[in-house]
Amino acid sequence: MNNSEKRVITYDRFFSNEASQPINRIAYSKEDALYKLECIKAMLEIDDRIQITIDKIGNICATLPAKYHLVNSKHIVAGSHTDSVRDGGQFDGCLGVYSAMKTLEDITTLEKDVNQEDYKRLNMYADYKVVIFACEESTRFNMACIGSSYISKSDDKDESAKYLESLMAKKDCLKESDAEPNQGTLGQALKVYRQYLEDGFNELNLDRNRITFVDTILSSNEIDQLFECHIEQSQQLAKEQIRRSAMYGKDPSATDFTMAPDKSIDLSQTDTILGAVTAIGKPIRGSIVVNSTPDNNPIVTAANLIKHARELGKNSPNDSIRTSVPQFDSADKNGKYKTLKSDDTHHYLKIVCTGESNHSGGTPMSERRDSNVAMSELLTHLDQDIKTFPSMYPLEILSVQTPIYGMNQIQDNTVLYLARSDTRSLDFLQRTKIFSTIIPALESIYHVKFEVGEESEEFKVPASDPIVQLQIDMRQNGEATIETTMDKFQKEVIDATYMDCQIQKKDKTDLIEFTETSKGNPIQTSKVLCDDFLAVCKKMGVNCISLQSFPGHDCAVALTPTAKGKRFLIFVPSIHGSHNPEEQTWEKAVNVGTSAFSNLIIYRAQCLSRQAYNHMVMKQFEPSPNMVYEFGSGEIISPDEEKNNFYAGKYENKIPELNAKEKNELLEQLSGDEPIL
Repeated sequence: MNNSEKRVITYDRFFSNEASQPINRIAYSKEDALYKLECIKAMLEIDDRIQITIDKIGNICATLPAKYHLVNSKHIVAGSHTDSVRDGGQFDGCLGVYSAMKTLEDITTLEKDVNQEDYKRLNMYADYKVVIFACEESTRFNMACIGSSYISKSDDKDESAKYLESLMAKKDCLKESDAEPNQGTLGQALKVYRQYLEDGFNELNLDRNRITFVDTILSSNEIDQLFECHIEQSQQLAKEQIRRSAMYGKDPSATDFTMAPDKSIDLSQTDTILGAVTAIGKPIRGSIVVNSTPDNNPIVTAANLIKHARELGKNSPNDSIRTSVPQFDSADKNGKYKTLKSDDTHHYLKIVCTGESNHSGGTPMSERRDSNVAMSELLTHLDQDIKTFPSMYPLEILSVQTPIYGMNQIQDNTVLYLARSDTRSLDFLQRTKIFSTIIPALESIYHVKFEVGEESEEFKVPASDPIVQLQIDMRQNGEATIETTMDKFQKEVIDATYMDCQIQKKDKTDLIEFTETSKGNPIQTSKVLCDDFLAVCKKMGVNCISLQSFPGHDCAVALTPTAKGKRFLIFVPSIHGSHNPEEQTWEKAVNVGTSAFSNLIIYRAQCLSRQAYNHMVMKQFEPSPNMVYEFGSGEIISPDEEKNNFYAGKYENKIPELNAKEKNELLEQLSGDEPIL
């Protein structure tokens, strides 16, 4: 599109975090509301016809009404989320909202600037809706995709009301260290969030006549086509870009790419490769409580379980299962804790393992820097040597803690507390095998960093009945199913942990308590829309490859399995993973990705216009025996079926009565070649 000087949606306006500062736009927080207000303001500036609706769970929808409405017509919807994990990145989610808003701007430009030679008139026969889904991340309420799941329940009012009530009772998991205060429940957080929005409407002087609070912004069955754009989280596209660049001699060293593209490699100077997503993963998640026994410290038992969970993913063929344990926390079963602090008679050590936060679905098992995994490996060595050489290692394992970012996070910081029962110096311990040999080896294997030191500050440990709380996150692609993954999890993780702890089958009761919280098989995207996107990219001269997404996304949740609408997801390349401050892409890739995204949606809108014209013509003329065309979202029907449908009155009143001028516009629009992209 050549109208950049007229656009109000700009890259710099929404992506200005050049210093890679951590993003903390936690769902329903003031920061989250401020960013959404900026999006609302920008969309209202695009066109006077745009109306904003906000539903009871916080989903936001900007609607550009169609010029011609078909009876019972459905909507073309695009969007994503803007909330982040703790210390997240600037592109995750926001890129999808930005792309949907740019498409909104492109559609209005095409409708108005009809005399430019690069454009053909675009008359919309379906409303175009930009949706900002609420609370996609699981950081605050231990549940992902809350906004899109509410939309999926909105077809049935009774079910929707019950579901909303259950959501409102969700426990707020914000910590004292968060900038936003813990509100207790999701319902209370929403009340505060709505006040943030109301204050923002006044401060920005927004037209309240164009902003309405509703029960639900739309239902699943009202969606004809649902599009989402996202950064690609496994870095396959960036790797492929580097590989192709190296093939052409631009940077031969780039073939050594392993973890993430080296910062010295300027991918902005290579040809952008986009991803057409064919399937979207749905995680299997659960909570685990490891109880203590007379012979087993629950921290060590949990460490063995984490190691086996990693092995399950690492040994899965073709990376078909990805596993992570984002939470690894000591707790007291009765909620009682005591405070410890070093003094003349009590000495405590603190070991901190620092890795790299990343998305558990998007990051391949071989490219993780998971602090929980590395700490678990250290714990098993420590436990063995403490039992075997108690005089050399006068230590007691007291507590382990992680700062939980969300159920989809690989941990970057794990803290272990140890009690030291003699007065020998820390220098002595650091000369032993564990500290002089094992820790450096683990740093090399897992690409993490350990820091060992005396703990001088107060810290809390379980008072009497210690347990360990874990969260498990497992992702599978098309080669693995829920059943096979759960079977492997039981045999290769739970049962293997019992064997490590030498616990007999009869003694297994209540030692490891697993509660499944969510599960789902991968969701297929629309082949029709995928093929159209590949054609769009070819016409634009843009490279594109097909791939799967391990992480889940709102577009996979908002449409129910029985809904007839079609979903599609595109990926823009990203480096340094996602869900961390280093998450990065470059302006050229964003521009190429958003242009292809916009062109796909406009092409589909033009297809709908052509179909509408076909219906109008059929009211006056008998169908040609050879007529075969797309109907609805790409379903191909035969001439005989179409003829029978027509004579059965299926399309009666589908097209409004048009005056002469409108018919001429329609003919001018639809009588030429294929739609111009």
